Amino acid sequence: MRVRTWTLFAATVVVTSVCLLFAFYSQHEDGVPRDTASHPVGSTRTPSDNRTIESLDAYIESLDDISDEDLADLERFRPILVLHLFTLDKEDSISDVALQHVGRLTELEELKLSFTAITDNGLPSLKHLQRLKELHLTACERLHGPGIQSLAGLGALEVLEIQSRSLRELSLDGLGGKFRSLETIRATGCDDLQTVRVLNVINLRELEIHTYSALQHVILENLWQLETLSLSSDARTLPEEFRLTGLPNLQHLTIDLPLDDSRVKQLTLMADHLKTLVLLDPANQISDEGMDHIAKLKNLEVLVLRGDVSDDGLRALGVLAHLQELTLSDLPMTGSGLQWIIALDELEHLSLRGTRIQASELRKWLPKMKYLRRLDLTHTGLNETDKRLLFEDMPWLREAPVAQ
Repeated sequence: MRVRTWTLFAATVVVTSVCLLFAFYSQHEDGVPRDTASHPVGSTRTPSDNRTIESLDAYIESLDDISDEDLADLERFRPILVLHLFTLDKEDSISDVALQHVGRLTELEELKLSFTAITDNGLPSLKHLQRLKELHLTACERLHGPGIQSLAGLGALEVLEIQSRSLRELSLDGLGGKFRSLETIRATGCDDLQTVRVLNVINLRELEIHTYSALQHVILENLWQLETLSLSSDARTLPEEFRLTGLPNLQHLTIDLPLDDSRVKQLTLMADHLKTLVLLDPANQISDEGMDHIAKLKNLEVLVLRGDVSDDGLRALGVLAHLQELTLSDLPMTGSGLQWIIALDELEHLSLRGTRIQASELRKWLPKMKYLRRLDLTHTGLNETDKRLLFEDMPWLREAPVAQ
């Protein structure tokens, strides 16, 4: 075996908890570097002392002369608690065979694989990593999704992150105590994700999904501890199936999918304790009726909204007494709608981005908001003179109004 370049760095030492730089460059024919005869490749001892390596980052610059079997040497580094493997060779990348070797590092607590050729068929090789708390699979473009359920046996897993342009489905069912420690799931940068199905993952607290394709099925059920949910798609179409039930602790909700009034009603009934609601899709069809549903979220502190809400619809904001941040983006509102906003005496940040309220109306209403600290008037047509005059009328602002 002949390895051209293999740089290992950022080795964390157990005794001192200090980051120790550990690197070797080798070009050899028999698997033993020229200058490390007394310290074999993969030794858990550093040349200068007898301390154990706990964390290892491996950046593989070239895989021309490396095979999956070469990664078997990693077992000699045990115990390794943190392992990051990065490859940039798209033609000859780490594959499922390598996962078999990684799966023998049973002390691992954090594993990150980037730019690899692993597939769903290789994921079951990780089933013996019972101490694994974080798994990050980034730019692993051959992952499609079916193999994710095989990770259910990782009882200590708390964070699962997947970035794959080929990911088509994210399906997890926590019945029977599966995924019992999982708290965070992120699936982002997906070109073709169509199905999100997460059920009965009882300790899940954060779920983030982003896809460039049209989501067809979104089913989230019995996620009793979920606090933060973000769903976004660059495709401006509603999912055929959109079912969210059993989310009693949801507090922060961001949906960048086109919604209408009926979907807004469904969301407000499902999560009436929301503190943050972000509905910013440009294809939203949220009208005054939708605002009436949003007004039932009495604990709301942050509201970001885009839709077709009129001045009359903004009347519903008056009951949201705890609102601290309000963004009304591209709404067809006029200065008359501001009369309902000035009553929000806990409001500190206001954005009227993309609205076309006349400068005279802004100067009439906004100076009444003595509690306001930040004001965003981007893309409102406000000129520099109007902005200066408004700032003079509101000297308590922490910064001048943003306006372009």
